[in-house]
Amino acid sequence: MALADPDSPWTRAFEHRFAGGDLDGHALGNIVIAGMAETLGGFEPALEEAGRLLGAVGRVLPATTDPVVLKADVDGRSVEGQVAVATSRGRIRRVELVPSDPAAAAGATAALELADQVVLAPGSLYTSLLAVLCVPGIREAVAAARGRVVQVCNLRPQVPETEDLDATDHVRAVLEHGGRVDALVVQEPGDLRIDEAVVRELGVEPVPADVARADRSAHDPARLASVLRALL
Repeated sequence: MALADPDSPWTRAFEHRFAGGDLDGHALGNIVIAGMAETLGGFEPALEEAGRLLGAVGRVLPATTDPVVLKADVDGRSVEGQVAVATSRGRIRRVELVPSDPAAAAGATAALELADQVVLAPGSLYTSLLAVLCVPGIREAVAAARGRVVQVCNLRPQVPETEDLDATDHVRAVLEHGGRVDALVVQEPGDLRIDEAVVRELGVEPVPADVARADRSAHDPARLASVLRALL
């Protein structure tokens, strides 16, 4: 969606989430891509076609094409499924994939190997970012990347997934899941507090910067690009 033509009706449609019924909480875009994967013979060609349909200015690669289920420890109880994890009340302690060793997609690992910079982008901390890093080959490729690994922190908590977590907790969660982070970009001034001393102790460079839109509703692409360019 971030790479898509903002004026396309398909962009708005792909972001629509159903309310109620068997599809409650699911995004139309995920369902369309799943259907394309079945009709086109694979997940990667489905993503290519979805990108063409949306007018995406970039290439989207899957972390894995193996079927997996996201599993989380939420205050000591086991929760399975992305939507269930994202909507569970309580502190998420850890996420993993079932099975735990899916094969990483070759295109993704090759892109990480060649990257001048790896950006762990804003998004759902546990159900998007860490879910990808749970793929062993992706996690290893990020760890071995020649480019600097930059985590861009969310602007605010995502309730209930990251309720009560601050920016320091966000980077700590990535590191505790075996991820690599060289620098952490945090909105300043912002809603998520950062303890710069603790972040440095974790081996990460804190980068406070004004990277939000004027209304603080989302990151400003130009401002964020300027900060990321300076970190190259």
